[in-house]
Amino acid sequence: MPVMKRILIRITLALSLCAASVGGAAAQSCTATMDDFNFGTTSVRGGSTPQTLGTLRVDCEALLGLISTVNICITVGAGDGGAGPSNSPRYMRRADGNQLAYQLYRGGYGGTILNGISGVQLSLLGSSVFEETIYAEILDSGTSVKGGYYDSNFFGGVDFVVTAGTLLSCTSQGQQDTGDFTVSADIEPSCTVSAGTLDFGTLGTTVSAPVTGQATIDVTCSNGIPYTVYLGQGQGMSVTDPTGRKMTSGSNTLTYGLYRNQALSAPWGWTAGVDGYAATGTGALQSVPVYGQISAGQTVPVGVYNDSVVITVDY
Repeated sequence: MPVMKRILIRITLALSLCAASVGGAAAQSCTATMDDFNFGTTSVRGGSTPQTLGTLRVDCEALLGLISTVNICITVGAGDGGAGPSNSPRYMRRADGNQLAYQLYRGGYGGTILNGISGVQLSLLGSSVFEETIYAEILDSGTSVKGGYYDSNFFGGVDFVVTAGTLLSCTSQGQQDTGDFTVSADIEPSCTVSAGTLDFGTLGTTVSAPVTGQATIDVTCSNGIPYTVYLGQGQGMSVTDPTGRKMTSGSNTLTYGLYRNQALSAPWGWTAGVDGYAATGTGALQSVPVYGQISAGQTVPVGVYNDSVVITVDY
């Protein structure tokens, strides 16, 4: 069975709020929080785009009844993972610098990119709350994505700022202290495999000399992921040696072997760590040749002989 490895992605963001003053005293008190975004253990194979969501919340109340409304402005930058133009896309990064594209949205997945929210008017007759659902989506997909831990940190006052005041202009308001939140994901690497038929052709009933054939196994594994391909015993009875597999036609058998090299010196078997084909994924399709040979000195009845071999990719 494939062995799945896991990767944790973490993005840290921060919130910042500011209180306007009336006569040198703060006229309101605001606090801001953002839920952590946790993608959990997920895969980006097959074009899947992992998604999760969280809530941005700003709580304000008037101090000493000095004001009845407050204006809220929110700005979100690139984070320390960097971003493309206009923060599209944003990036998380591994410790070695490999990047993973993602985005934060308003209004739903694929909606409006969260760069800022302005002009939010809150009534301060008592306490007041601004709350909005924020949507997070990983944009990179497929086996080109390397496994590993990715993150991007948003530091309060730099990458994530919230201001509050009585003036409508966001630039005229003061900035308040900030809090942090985290986006995380555990990305599983992946592999896919396919193969055709190894056809030895038409033979006589007596195999006087070895007969060889060749086929291709196509493997696509996540970039940078080591993997090993094993070939099972086949459906023949009492097969214990990779060079002694059996094709069958009814109750009749024809012995053959599968090999990892053209010289037929490296049998291709099913024993972990012993007789598999090892390589490292590139994120692109890798074609692996498999060589077959029918042993000489066999005499069999006329018929169509075949076998079915299970391909296992460990990674």
